[in-house]
Amino acid sequence: PTAGGPHAITIKGSSIVTINDVLIGEVWVCSGQSNMQIPLSGGLDGNFIEGGLDAIVNSKNDRIRFFTVKQNTSLKPLDNVKGRWEKAAPSTSGSFSAVGYFFAQQLEMVLDVPIGIVVTAWGSSTAEAWSDDKTLHDLGIIIPNEIAEMPQKTPTVLYNAMMHPLIGYGIKGVLWYQGEANVTNYYDYKELLTGLIEDWRDKWKEKLPFYFVQIAPYIYTSNELSQELREAQRKTLDVEKTGMAVTLDIGEKDDIHPANKQDVGLRLAKLALANNYNKLEVVASGPLYKSKKSYDSYIDLYFDYVGSGLISKGLLDGFEIAGSDSFYYPA
Repeated sequence: PTAGGPHAITIKGSSIVTINDVLIGEVWVCSGQSNMQIPLSGGLDGNFIEGGLDAIVNSKNDRIRFFTVKQNTSLKPLDNVKGRWEKAAPSTSGSFSAVGYFFAQQLEMVLDVPIGIVVTAWGSSTAEAWSDDKTLHDLGIIIPNEIAEMPQKTPTVLYNAMMHPLIGYGIKGVLWYQGEANVTNYYDYKELLTGLIEDWRDKWKEKLPFYFVQIAPYIYTSNELSQELREAQRKTLDVEKTGMAVTLDIGEKDDIHPANKQDVGLRLAKLALANNYNKLEVVASGPLYKSKKSYDSYIDLYFDYVGSGLISKGLLDGFEIAGSDSFYYPA
């Protein structure tokens, strides 16, 4: 039906049930770990959200609604989840995913239609926990027969309990903010995430757009750095109808939970607006490496998504080059 409302749905059988205040609009699923879960009010490990209080105070909007899936685990696929739809308002929005809220706010403002967000996320969860058993079996991953002490790290259990029940609900696409829990097995992440995307699309019988956040440059240990995981995420862009929101410039190397969630939501919204809603004037992404030309004493680099052009505000650093010996040097 045409976007709008509110409508009432009446179901007639042996009795009559009426569901009131139903809106027709765009629904997106937000999944992943703590950086997707963290609400506008902050609170996870004392996290602070930049602009969170102002967003909560000014959040009254009946056309933005959230359904937050209650955290649960299961070794077998379930059909039901617990949760309820809530309208954005100062009394409710503090508990909404901060990334999801800023994404929804931008879409509602630009598209002028109701926006529904289904949040199904769990801090410290691995990609394996959000994958079904067939996908993991095909990748050669062992499926345990019991839930680990940290349940959100147990393969399949979050998919079974917090994603499988959503299959079939009409959604426009998926937002994904996860990867920190997979830094140690970065070498498997491209295959894991690709398998997850393809499986979720297969379950919905639709090639849903899948937009993910490239994790920020948090320093774990000297042997566990995040650049390899970020590179695996970048390579996942080979999958059709995916997009990546870069956070290198808004992350915090000493905090695994960066406070700036507003720009994360806006960058995800730009991907959706440009790719799914024909807002072609939107630059959907930050610059992404495209190709290079090598000369005797310098290398030309070419990028996609350059907007009106790239400029340097001071010394350019962060680039490195290596020869065939794979030893890297600042460039």
